Amino acid sequence: MGAVSEMPDADGAAERGPVRVEVENFGPIRQGAVTLKPLTVFIGPNNSGKSYMAMLVHALHQAHAPLGGMGSGVLSSGPPPGGWRPEYRAMLESIAADLSATDEAAIVTLPPALVAEAAHLLMLEVYGDGLDDALERDFASEPEELISQLAESALIGLEVGGGCTQVNLARAGNGQLEVVELPALSLGDAKIDRHVPTGRWQVVIGAAGSTIGSAGRSEPTVERIELALRAAVRRAIDEGPWERFSEPCHYIPATRSGMMQVHRTLAAGIIEQATTFGNGASARGVLTGATADLISTMLRLEPSHSGAFSAVMGEFERTITGGEVVAETLAEFAYPTISYRLNGMSIPLHRASSAVSELAPIILMLKHTIEQGDVAIIEEPEAHLHPANQAKLAHLLVRLVRRGLRLIITTHSDYLLEQLGNFVMLSGVTAESRRERHGYQEDDYLEPDDVGVYLFKPDEEAGGHVIEPVTVDQEDGIYLDEFLQVNEVLYDETVRIHRELFDQ
Repeated sequence: MGAVSEMPDADGAAERGPVRVEVENFGPIRQGAVTLKPLTVFIGPNNSGKSYMAMLVHALHQAHAPLGGMGSGVLSSGPPPGGWRPEYRAMLESIAADLSATDEAAIVTLPPALVAEAAHLLMLEVYGDGLDDALERDFASEPEELISQLAESALIGLEVGGGCTQVNLARAGNGQLEVVELPALSLGDAKIDRHVPTGRWQVVIGAAGSTIGSAGRSEPTVERIELALRAAVRRAIDEGPWERFSEPCHYIPATRSGMMQVHRTLAAGIIEQATTFGNGASARGVLTGATADLISTMLRLEPSHSGAFSAVMGEFERTITGGEVVAETLAEFAYPTISYRLNGMSIPLHRASSAVSELAPIILMLKHTIEQGDVAIIEEPEAHLHPANQAKLAHLLVRLVRRGLRLIITTHSDYLLEQLGNFVMLSGVTAESRRERHGYQEDDYLEPDDVGVYLFKPDEEAGGHVIEPVTVDQEDGIYLDEFLQVNEVLYDETVRIHRELFDQ
């Protein structure tokens, strides 16, 4: 693998400010916030809310995906649900009348209030129906069931590039999310520009010459203007700080090994319907959205496609497994057959080691599906790996992040964290030292600000769990107080047993 001189930043995250997700009374989490970094790590006891937060981040991506024209989101292409308020409808009618009154070239400035209202209504759809549907699908439950048992309501907060959004979940409500606050969006000047020679007109938002929406050669009626305006606003929002949430987000759950054993027995269409909610509990999905997506991805895998991380993953799997995880489509329209190839022999996945089964979906998705700039959420990537291989896994994660993947992981491994901490400390030495003295490539390091580690810990007084940031710095890497406390307890117990044995 060749060296990379600097970390790609495909979505311009450094220039668009941090992404911060805050929750109150959400599942096991009483209170806490995380700032998403190129590598974000969740640690803490079992059932402390790590997966809840990870799945919430995935749901937020799913809710935003339609802004970038991705997914099967709920954003309407026509008028906003419920229509425009009378004063804004009147503005649209006035603009249409002005354009219809002349056949000459014209530039009509759109009232800032109209553009702001279009943006507000669009974001309301994202955080209302969009997030509601995403939460239902990802958690396979009604959103109000995600409220902590200790509270009557929960709050989800999102801060992107300085703009804040808050959504309230209430028990015994109308089944819908209540959007408490939306960000004030500044999209720039907006106008309709009509060119007589070509017969085309378009909605332009932002800097001069920044054409974002177009309504073609048709007469600019009220309906066509509102359609073009909403398309332009949608694009303008997506090209701002929210762009990173429109990038594909892939979730690889901890249940991946079992799912890999049965993936060929399920059709992709059935999996998608298994996460659809109907009019009653009996119609509720039996699989979480993340699990369904994993199986569907395996069924639709394109083995012939080599993604941006294919070479990195090929080296990693040979180092860890000694062989190769292979997906083959043996006949047209057939689902891929997944096997483990070792020394020229093809071994069915169910006969391979547990480590290979656990790694298989991670390897395959990173070789064939996940691309640079995407987000990957992986639960317990170290599962079933020997400690030495967990350290090698940390090296892989560093290389993936350095090559433009945004990673969120949950882990219980102090080996993995300690090795990641070493790569943070390596940012303080020269590239030559990393290569000559430590045996790594020149770009095998992470800056402290590239990494966010968060501890989900019990709140003994108020109940539930809280989220605390863990210190990450160049001098000591990642502070491992959480694991050191466990080591101290075990050490004290060992000392007591030794003393009793020696006293006998």
